[in-house]
Amino acid sequence: MVKNLLFLCVLLLIGGCCFTKKIIPSSDVFNVPEVTGSLVNKTAFERGGSLVVGVFKPGSGAAANEETDGLSSMLMKGVKETLINRNARFTVAAPDQNNSEFALDGYIQEYTAKGHKAHLSLDGEIYLRETGEKVFLFQTSFRFNTKNQDPMVVAYRMGEAIADRIINEKETNP
Repeated sequence: MVKNLLFLCVLLLIGGCCFTKKIIPSSDVFNVPEVTGSLVNKTAFERGGSLVVGVFKPGSGAAANEETDGLSSMLMKGVKETLINRNARFTVAAPDQNNSEFALDGYIQEYTAKGHKAHLSLDGEIYLRETGEKVFLFQTSFRFNTKNQDPMVVAYRMGEAIADRIINEKETNP
């Protein structure tokens, strides 16, 4: 009996070592790409003010469906929460606030998911609501594995990265 129990333990140990699931470090899971940006109106940008974060609309390479609506919501949430928690230049305003000075609009230019591979590409702008004059332009793109990364979490992290780029703009473009 003891011999059989010992044999069973050895088999379980060998089996566990041979068939382990690969653990992906969290730093690899959420490795969000750099957001590139272009400051168009430095004076207005540095002045800051109230900012309405608009919907990320589907562009030419993204279908208008529930999935892109969900991605848009998560992108907006990532941008808003990061700006609210870490930014003094812009205060996030409600979408129906007509007296806000700035608006951020974006496009999901491409969202493809085939098998476990996905690609999400975005661009957008901050502009003066009164005149429509562009103040800041941004873009980012990310390829990821949907087996390891939930597209909604990736979208949220990309929203955070966009907000980080806005927050750090003064440091990168003196």
